[in-house]
Amino acid sequence: MTRAFGLIAIIIALYLGMSIYTDGIDRTLNGVFASVEPVDDREDPLADSPSAPPQPRQRVTERIHDRVTADLQHAAQRRGYETD
Repeated sequence: MTRAFGLIAIIIALYLGMSIYTDGIDRTLNGVFASVEPVDDREDPLADSPSAPPQPRQRVTERIHDRVTADLQHAAQRRGYETD
């Protein structure tokens, strides 16, 4: 009985895997996990585009440095210390 159950489980897993591989997860599962519809299917594809041009990205180390500095200043202000 366990071998039959295992064989059925393997067949179902293969079927789902091949369906996802050929049709994609959205079509295979009928959009169960899709939070929004694809851009190609929308009436106005520019609706989600940002209005302002993107700013140049900072390096990761600069963003971390800025975040740590801001957190330290915030903590110092909470405790009543003076910051520069």
